[in-house]
Amino acid sequence: MPDVMGKTDTRVWDAIRLKVDGMFKSSVAIGFLDAGVRHAGSDITVLELALIHELGTAEMPERSFIRRTFEIRASELGKVQGKLMAGVLSGKITYEKALDLLGAWGANEIKQFVKSDQVTPPTTAAATARKNARAGKAPDAKGTTLVDTGQLVNAITWQVRQ
Repeated sequence: MPDVMGKTDTRVWDAIRLKVDGMFKSSVAIGFLDAGVRHAGSDITVLELALIHELGTAEMPERSFIRRTFEIRASELGKVQGKLMAGVLSGKITYEKALDLLGAWGANEIKQFVKSDQVTPPTTAAATARKNARAGKAPDAKGTTLVDTGQLVNAITWQVRQ
């Protein structure tokens, strides 16, 4: 803002610019971050299992749960990002804290999407019977798509990266 001498005081803008410049040095990763964890009772990792479901194979249909979560929650994601950015720019939280909160929100949303049984297409009757047999349940017991032991959904996490 101009002072009486016609000079501009740029301290506020300089402070905002420093905050914004620092933002591009960090990011948040959400998903299956420990790539080496083996899926219980199989020869593949939890990450590989997640990819098989997320993208599908020649034998199995796509059951997107990561992309689909963010497609469905895009509006809410924008609101969360806006609130976090306002907190950063006002100095109430650090950018790293905002990323941490965003990561926690995203990981929780994916988990809730899976647990609410919104993943499509649903598991076939034959696959449900196999899953129930492994768990010692009746062959026709109702289950949640992508939830067998809970290992897949429990492996969803986040990490702020520099």
